[in-house]
This record gives sequence, C-alpha cells and structure tokens, in this order.
Amino acid sequence: MRILHIFFLLAIVGYLYVSERFLRSSNDVPIAFVTSFSILTVAMVVVAFAVRRKLLASAVKRLQRDSGDAVVLSRWRTATLFSMVVTLSVSMCGLALRG
Repeated sequence: MRILHIFFLLAIVGYLYVSERFLRSSNDVPIAFVTSFSILTVAMVVVAFAVRRKLLASAVKRLQRDSGDAVVLSRWRTATLFSMVVTLSVSMCGLALRG
C-alpha cells in the first residue's frame, strides 16, 4: 500500500510540474466550464468523505479487534485506495482547469 501512496503522490507532483512548466493559462474559457468542474470536484470530495467514513471507520474498528480478518483488511484497502483515486481525480480536474 505504501508503494501506491508514493505513486499517487508522485503523480500529483508530476501534474503540478506539467501545469506550471508547460501549460499557459488562457482567458477564453467559458464560466460555465469552470463552474461545472468546480461543482464536480466538490461533489467528488463529498462522496469521497462519505464513503471513506463509512468503509474505513468500521474496518479500522474491526481490525483493532481481529487483525487477521482478510475480509476486513480488504475493505480497509478498498477504502484507502478509493480515497487516493479520488484525490488524484481532483488534482486532474485542477490540471484541466489550469490548462
């Protein structure tokens, strides 16, 4: 799981580098485009918090009692991976807005 954490963090840093180094901001973007991306990003964050709270909280409690339960460990991994994927998606929305 640490390898995935590092990969996702490096991807976000790479997106930041590309957006700052190669993309130039344009002023001819319609406001509806920016608004729709902003609403999409906020919705993704809200859904991510709700799913993470629901899946991760119960998985952590059950893992504290029985750390060898493979089903609960799978649920924990799924919640953690989902959070990382949504974080990467939000950064990609930022990259699209930057370009």
